[in-house]
Amino acid sequence: AEKYEPDRGFRFSTYAMYWIRSAVKRSQTSQSRIVNVPQRIHETHKRVSKEEARLRKELSAERREPTKAELAEACGISVLQLDRCRKAMSQVTFSLDAEVQNHHKPNSASSRKDTMYDIVEGRVDETEYERTQRLLMKEHLIGTLKQYL
Repeated sequence: AEKYEPDRGFRFSTYAMYWIRSAVKRSQTSQSRIVNVPQRIHETHKRVSKEEARLRKELSAERREPTKAELAEACGISVLQLDRCRKAMSQVTFSLDAEVQNHHKPNSASSRKDTMYDIVEGRVDETEYERTQRLLMKEHLIGTLKQYL
C-alpha cells in the first residue's frame, strides 16, 4: 500500500491483487519443501518443465528426447544452470526415524535395526563396545605374550 501511486491511473484493488498473489505464491514455494529452494529456482524449474514438454512433443516425430543443450537453449539458460536447477529440485530428504540396515555394525542381523538418527549420532550399543574392548585387550595380550615368550 505504501508504493501505490494513484497518479498512474490504476485502481488500488488491481495493484493490491498483484502483491497479494505474489506474496501467496512466494509463501507456498518457501513452505512446500523441507529444504528451502529460492523462488527463482522454482520459476526456472517450472519454465524448464514446460519447455521440456513442448520439445518432447515437437521431437516425438523423430522419436528422441531433447538433449540438455537443446533444452537449455530453449529456456534461455546454460547447461550448467539447467543441471543445477534439476539437482536443487530433485533433492530427497529422509526421516531420522527410518530404519536402515547398518552394514558397518558387526552382527547387525541378530540385533534390532538402527535408525538414521543412531547412525548420524554415532551411538554404539554398550555391549558391542565392551565386546570390542575385550577383543582388543585379548589381541594386545596375545601379542605381548608372543613378544616376550
